[in-house]
Amino acid sequence: MSRLVGLLAILVVGCASHHHGGGGDGGVYSSIRIEPALLHVSIALGTTHTEQYTVYGTDGTGEHDITASCALAVDSNFGAFNGATLTAQPHGGKTTVNGACGTTAGTAELWIDLTGAVIDPGAPANSDQLFGTATLGTDAARTPAIQYPIDQAVAPLNLPPIEAQWLAAGNDLFHLHVQSTFASVDAYTPNPQLTFSTADWAAIAGTAAGDTLTITVEGLAQASPATKFASSPVAFHMSHDTIDTSAIYWWSSSAGSIMTQTFGQTTQPSPVIANCSGCHSLSR
Repeated sequence: MSRLVGLLAILVVGCASHHHGGGGDGGVYSSIRIEPALLHVSIALGTTHTEQYTVYGTDGTGEHDITASCALAVDSNFGAFNGATLTAQPHGGKTTVNGACGTTAGTAELWIDLTGAVIDPGAPANSDQLFGTATLGTDAARTPAIQYPIDQAVAPLNLPPIEAQWLAAGNDLFHLHVQSTFASVDAYTPNPQLTFSTADWAAIAGTAAGDTLTITVEGLAQASPATKFASSPVAFHMSHDTIDTSAIYWWSSSAGSIMTQTFGQTTQPSPVIANCSGCHSLSR
């Protein structure tokens, strides 16, 4: 009789252990819950954020940690999972974290705000403090005016990094600010123009896809940094769409030739036919 009781005890313990580890009936759960249910983080240009996720499954006996039995995934633009560990990229916006546990699925939300500050060579390391403590002036002669990009311009997503340009207006240190719903990026330069790196621009443009980048420039004179002057904002619309590998052709008077370049490439353009006006160089 004692042997029978011992055997029954082993069977009961074994079944209970399998039930909690496998979940429900063969890994079937009535629902799963992913934690964090909403992750809202700020990620600076050139950095990443790591987050550990946990998945809970509910069956007839309650809720259990079933992370090891689940596969987690996220839009590759926002990051990637290694097991249950997310490495989020500097790409602002909202997306969904998907979890698959046997035949049951669940979701969580991921929100990323893109931030960061770029300091060009020649700009003081404390440029942000100089602009942060300066008082806004109203002298029109000292107010920088953005010349490029043009207000209300629309750009494809695969546009190479733009060179923002503005009038110096007697200033020798500038603060460029670009902002969209999920991006707020600052740059400081002593020059009346600035080009983001390819990686930084890809992060900014990807974040602003389908949205509008608002661009403003502040200027001050380093010899008298107590007063700064701000440009009118420029709206730069970023499309979700890209331009395919179409070739662009134009006449270059300096090269004496029609030149060509594939859109999106940043390599040197090449002549269609050297030293030729191009009358018969192009056709459909």
